[in-house]
Amino acid sequence: MARTGVCLCRSACAWALPWVLGAVVVGWSVGVEAQNQDPFFLSNEAALTAGAVTAVSDDSGAPWYNPAGLVTIERSSININSSAFVLRFRKADNVLRLRLPDGGEDRATLRSLEVSSVPSSLVVSRRYGDDFSVALGVFVPQQDGIDVSADLNNASSFDGAQFDFGQRLTWTQEHTRYHVGPSAAWRLAPGLRVGGSFFAVYERIKLKEEFLSGSIAQDDRSFVFERFRSELTDLGTQLVLGVQWEMVPSLTLGVTLRSPVVVLSRTGEAESLVSDNRVAPMGPPALDLVFEQQNLDATGPMFSHPGRVHAGLSWDFGRGHVAIEGDVTGSVNSPELYAVNDTVFNVRMGANYYTSPHTELGFGLFTDYSGRPRPTTFREVRVDYYGATAGVAMSTARLLADSEPSDDLIFTTTIGLRYSLGLGEVAGLVFEPFDRLDDTETALVDVVFHEIGVHVGSAIYF
Repeated sequence: MARTGVCLCRSACAWALPWVLGAVVVGWSVGVEAQNQDPFFLSNEAALTAGAVTAVSDDSGAPWYNPAGLVTIERSSININSSAFVLRFRKADNVLRLRLPDGGEDRATLRSLEVSSVPSSLVVSRRYGDDFSVALGVFVPQQDGIDVSADLNNASSFDGAQFDFGQRLTWTQEHTRYHVGPSAAWRLAPGLRVGGSFFAVYERIKLKEEFLSGSIAQDDRSFVFERFRSELTDLGTQLVLGVQWEMVPSLTLGVTLRSPVVVLSRTGEAESLVSDNRVAPMGPPALDLVFEQQNLDATGPMFSHPGRVHAGLSWDFGRGHVAIEGDVTGSVNSPELYAVNDTVFNVRMGANYYTSPHTELGFGLFTDYSGRPRPTTFREVRVDYYGATAGVAMSTARLLADSEPSDDLIFTTTIGLRYSLGLGEVAGLVFEPFDRLDDTETALVDVVFHEIGVHVGSAIYF
């Protein structure tokens, strides 16, 4: 850690408040991103049935959801799945509360609204006979951006002097994770399938925060500008193993074991700049500058995202299926990797129905509970999601010439809608500008988040 400059004492309001507000927003934003494990679905079937595909994965999502299902794909295929857009609205009312010396109180709301286009997956699969299939896939299970701003503007009196306060904070985050790798599946016996996927994992997180605070008391003016920036890039691996077993005709059990993400290499840096300026009628202007840099490079192995176990049942009733499943996510405690989670259980259920040989309808329900502990300090947040999906898939066959290896090509298009409601709490801050930092209070604030997504997927079977 390198430090330059000198830090001198100023009024508690001008110096302490920016650090408190900055810490609150940093903690809130990182927590919001980290709590949602499945922000969107990565295959056509999963988009139709709320991700309840562990026992029935038979499309391009098999390498991700259960590699054993890869061998049930009847033809070689190229699948391109894209969430056309995802809209996220996040809001926390009264998360910042400033108690003024005259007994009044100023409150700020943190909110963000993002619309993003997400290329969720690209998979190429190849079938070799009836009992063996391979695939190569690119999956994007995380892509998120947060843009938060808050303003406080107020006036109050203290010790016979009139003070005008003003603060503005902006905070942005970008987070993307890619999984790339091969998959293979075998049919060991009639009704028994096994498979595995090995992924190289690339993850990048960028954070930026800026805060400006000012106070005016007659001719005494104080201003503080604070900026924080960090960028992390992780390279790692993950292993996924799966099995599907038709216990009795039409009833299939599926189990998937997903290892933790093992970070092998990390590169990154963080820097902060704080400038404190004061102009008083008596004496020269004062300027204090503090600049810090930190190298975040590290070499693994380090665990970031925890392992998960999925288990589900699927019943085939002829013109469709009904599936239900649950998963358990293990605990992990790696604050430096933005991963602090308790063990958590989630459930999904879905069904599809073929109205014709070329048209499929689907719907489902899901939970996405947070594994984060209940907030106890202003750096923590916990939000649980409840959601539903609905969609339609359509296929069209095109005949080929007799000289071609296949009789036809089958083109499929899937359109799915997803809505999720996030309910939880964030630890807000109650602050009095002339108190010491250790006199501040935290108060839990209820939050409501909304996410809406449109999934568009295309596939060619040949």
